[in-house]
Amino acid sequence: MFNLLSLELDEQTSVVFWVSLAVAILLIGIIAILCISNKRLSTRALASSGVTLALSFVLLILGVPPVPNGGSITLASLLPVMIFAFFYGFTPALLTGIVLSIVYFLSAPYVLTPLTFFLDYILAFSCVAIVALFKNVIKNKTAALVVGISAAYVWRFAMHFISGIIYFDMGVICEGFPTDNAVIFSLAYNAAYLIPDYLIAAIAGAILSATKILDKLETYAHKK
Repeated sequence: MFNLLSLELDEQTSVVFWVSLAVAILLIGIIAILCISNKRLSTRALASSGVTLALSFVLLILGVPPVPNGGSITLASLLPVMIFAFFYGFTPALLTGIVLSIVYFLSAPYVLTPLTFFLDYILAFSCVAIVALFKNVIKNKTAALVVGISAAYVWRFAMHFISGIIYFDMGVICEGFPTDNAVIFSLAYNAAYLIPDYLIAAIAGAILSATKILDKLETYAHKK
C-alpha cells in the first residue's frame, strides 16, 4: 500500500487531475457534513469559518514568495483559522482546516505522489484544530493560545518533514540545500520557512490576546 501511495506517476498532469478530482469529492463531502450538522453549528459559526478561510488565504498571498520547491513565510496565514478553533472547538476547526488545505492546493496545484499530497495538505493543515485542545487545559488565555499554536506547528512540521523525506529521497533537487541525505534535507528545508512562519503567528496571537482584542472577538463569536 505504501509503495502504491508513494509511486510517482509518469505524467504530473495525470497526478494533479486525479488528486484534484478527489479533492472536489472531499469538498462536496465536507459541505454535506456541514449541512447535516447545521443544527449543532450556528449560522454565526459557519459564517465565521468562511471569513477566517478568506482571511487566511489573503494573508497567504501577502506573505514572502515561496522558497524553491514550495513553502513560504506568510503573514500568520493560519492564525485566523486557529483563532476560529480556539472559539468553536476541535470538530468545526478540523473541517475548516481540511477546507483550508483544499483552498491552498487549488491555488497552486502540484502533487508529487498521492501520499505526499495527503501529508502536505490534508494532514498538515488539519493542525489548526489542535489549538482547540488547550483552551480548557491552560487557564491563562494567552498561554493557551500560544501553546496551541506551537503544538499545531509541531504537527504541521512533522507532516511536511515526513513528506519531504519521501520527496527528496525520490531524487528531487532543491536549490540552496546541498545534501544527499533526505532526512537532513527535509529537516533543513522545512525549518527554513516554517520556523519564521510559526514565530509570526505566535507573536501575532499573543499580541491579540494581550491587547484584549481576542476577548472581544470571542464575545462576538458566541453572541446569540
